Parts: sequence; C-alpha cells; structure tokens
Amino acid sequence: MKNLLFQLCYYSGISHLFRALNKHKVVVLMYHGVMSDESTVDSGDWLQIKAHEFRAQMAWLKKHYDVCTLESILKDQTTPVSKPRAVITFDDGYANNYQYAFPILKEFELPATIFITTGMVDSNKLFWWDKVYLATRGKMSFDTRRAFEERCKQLKPRALEDYIDHEFLPSQGITQFSDEAYEAYRPLTHHELSKLAESDLITLGSHTHNHEILTQLSDKQVNETVRQSITELTPFIGNVKFFAAPNGYYKPHHLKIFKKAGFKAAVNTERGIYLPFTFNPYEIPRIGIGRGYSQRSFASLISGFWEPLDKLLHHIIKR
Repeated sequence: MKNLLFQLCYYSGISHLFRALNKHKVVVLMYHGVMSDESTVDSGDWLQIKAHEFRAQMAWLKKHYDVCTLESILKDQTTPVSKPRAVITFDDGYANNYQYAFPILKEFELPATIFITTGMVDSNKLFWWDKVYLATRGKMSFDTRRAFEERCKQLKPRALEDYIDHEFLPSQGITQFSDEAYEAYRPLTHHELSKLAESDLITLGSHTHNHEILTQLSDKQVNETVRQSITELTPFIGNVKFFAAPNGYYKPHHLKIFKKAGFKAAVNTERGIYLPFTFNPYEIPRIGIGRGYSQRSFASLISGFWEPLDKLLHHIIKR
C-alpha cells in the first residue's frame, strides 16, 4: 500500500511539489548496508539494500539535490538555493559500506557520513541483530523478528550478548555462520576504515564503542562509551564532530553529554526533514532508507510528502 502511495505521489506530481516546498530544508538519509547484487544471504533483510538500488538512488540525488556534508548544513546559508539539499549517512560501520557503497559514492562524487561502532572494527564478530536475522531467516516474519529485537534491546549490553550467543543461537541450532554470511555482514577492518578516512568524500562519526543502547546505561557508562569511540576514531580523523545514538535511543539529558564530548551535531532516527536553525543540531531527524524502493518510490519518500500524511493517518487511527 505504501509503495502504491509513493507511485501515485510521483506520477501525480505531488513529490515534485513537496520537493519544491521543502527546498530550504535538508533531507538527511539514513542507510545501514549495501549488499552485492549477487549476494543471497541477505534476502529479505530490509536494512541491507542492493547495490543496484543504491546506484539508482544516488543517480536521483545527483540530478535533483545538492548533496552536501553534515558540517555544511550547520553553517549559515545566506545564498539562495536552486535545489533542496540532502545528506547521506550510514549507521554501524559495515564492511559493505566500503566494498559497495563507497565506489558508487565516488562514481557520483557524493559525500557521506558513516557512523562507526568502533568496538566492532576488526573484531571478527557480527552485530547481534544480524545474528538474529541469519539464524531466523525463513523461520520468523519481519514483524515477529522486529518485535523480538525490541525485547532484546531492553536487556543490559552484556546480558544481551550472552543471551544471543549462549541461549538464542543454540536454541536455533546455530553453532557458526557460513563464510558467505560472515563476509556479507562483517564490520569494517582497520585497513578499510583508514581508506575511508583518507577520502575527501567520507566523514566518520561516532556510533558509540559497542553499539550500546544508551537508555540501558548509567550516565557514567554513556560518557565512557562515547569517549572510547572518540579515542578510537581520533587517530584516523582527528576531531570527531558527529554522533548517532544506536537505534536513536537516548534520554534528553544525554544531549549535554554529546555536546560536552565535543560533537558539533548528532542525528537521530526520528523521521522528518531538517530545517537549519530551528531544530536542535543534536537532534537532527533522518529518513530511513531500506530495501525495495524503486527510484520513483524513493523520490516520493524523500520529498517530504509522507511525514504530514503519516501523522494524519496516525491521528485518524487513534481516534
């Protein structure tokens, strides 16, 4: 139904209208991973889009948007804009960001920010939610898996890892994952991270040290994971200017911790389009991009038409 609405929006010209109306705002896109078109282990994983989808989306952005850096949208823009602006971001720090997304970004000369979970770099480990996906694909529906993951996020970080590795995976008959699965889902190596850091197109930001859910931590622990991630990233990029809280979970007073740590801005997972100088720069909203959007659906999604419609639908449902 949503894709049908997106197609209708595109062909009716509504998306073009909203793109023009939102010309002075900034659409900040949230990606996670980009998989090879030949990969089969990621079938049905919404967070991991295919390389051909990403290339089509980047071609659209290149033509219709001024794709800029996070830092640039924090500065006063006194000159008139001819196109709406867009910022590309990635969360987590998958190796496939380097393998598949980075070459496409270079092809179109588009900048992007990648938020790195520093404790996973060169760890030879997979993120816990990817273990859940790989263990349950074909056994658990998307909605059931998402509900299960939300329950998992209520656990303390160490308890969560122990539960996944020592209870959940054995219950699914999993002792290890295939080499293909590991290669598709593994985090960046230090070598790959350094190559990204060398590029003028890539900005690296913090995504904590171990992807801890901040609402499950004490303030001391929040400060520790933020500071540790900065320590790990500093040799690669110097000042670490940007932050993204894992899953977008944080408490209001955590914003002071982010600011005190030296970050110039932070993004979250609240869906919306950023209007500079009216939003708190430590609560920049984003639009999540997942698998299955055609170029036309993608164009409608990022135009900004969906946000007011979604709010209206939620209001009607609640009534």
